[in-house]
Amino acid sequence: RYLLLGSSGAPGALPPNLQGLWAEGAKPPWGCDFHLNINLQMAYWPALPTALSKTLAPALRPFLARLAASGEVAARSYYGVEGGGEGGAPWVAHGFVDAWALAAPLGPPMWSYCVTCGAWAALLLWESFEFSRSAKELRELWPLLHGATAFFLALLRQRNGIGDDGTPLQWGPSHSPENAWMDGGGATHFLAYDSALDVAVVSHTFEAAAAAADALAADRRSLSAAAAAANAEFAAKMRELRRRLPGGGVPAPRAAGCAAGGGGPPEQICEWGAGAGKPADAGHRHFSHLYPLHPGGAVSPLASPELAAAARRALVERLRHGGGHTGWSA
Repeated sequence: RYLLLGSSGAPGALPPNLQGLWAEGAKPPWGCDFHLNINLQMAYWPALPTALSKTLAPALRPFLARLAASGEVAARSYYGVEGGGEGGAPWVAHGFVDAWALAAPLGPPMWSYCVTCGAWAALLLWESFEFSRSAKELRELWPLLHGATAFFLALLRQRNGIGDDGTPLQWGPSHSPENAWMDGGGATHFLAYDSALDVAVVSHTFEAAAAAADALAADRRSLSAAAAAANAEFAAKMRELRRRLPGGGVPAPRAAGCAAGGGGPPEQICEWGAGAGKPADAGHRHFSHLYPLHPGGAVSPLASPELAAAARRALVERLRHGGGHTGWSA
């Protein structure tokens, strides 16, 4: 909490990077980048529960606005996704970002490729609205949230076509931060379909966008009747698509080992989709597949005890293979 206060500068400053605010030397570890595959988000996790919401405004909001502008170019250049329309233009950012808010993947896929990580960072501002319930804050957030949702929708259309037949949706290309999976021949792969993190973040983004659209539709001061009706239709569409994601947006537990075809009980939440093999590093320092438990909140020991037990088994399995050794990931 103290470090967050000390790293939150004047309006227009940068958010805390991997070294905080300052770093010694011209070549600090990781280049003082911003990692959106958990580190930036984790830096702000104490802000709202400990009444430090003001730390989000000076640096995080303008930084994410610049990232979304850069992300429009990345969406168009890398994925062929473009267009404006009501709400906000599609944008994407990947796992690593620098001080210039470059949204392209900065490095090899294993390290940088996380197509949902920009939206994950933007969800920090949605959480801020959930605390404040400020109509002004929601109006400022809406283009960011709508644009992230529009990008996900475009990728789902590319992969699935998205008709109205209610068929399940497949998410891809999909990545689990800084880990890989092994096929039966022992080769490693960095991309697959339906990784637990990606499915959970897409689901969370759709849920937030639907709730935001509802809140805007209820605010007659900011929208015309036609715009309010359009938002209500958008919210219904997001909820319908969320139900069609794998597991309804929550990774379904699979047998231990998490290889394609399973490997016997007990069930646990697995890092990769059902078509992939087992993680290349079973004790990896990232616990990306537990996003539904935290910070996503889709898995709760009270509301979903069976899923919570599967999440616990996944955590125990990670620790059993040496995970948690870096401190911050523990």
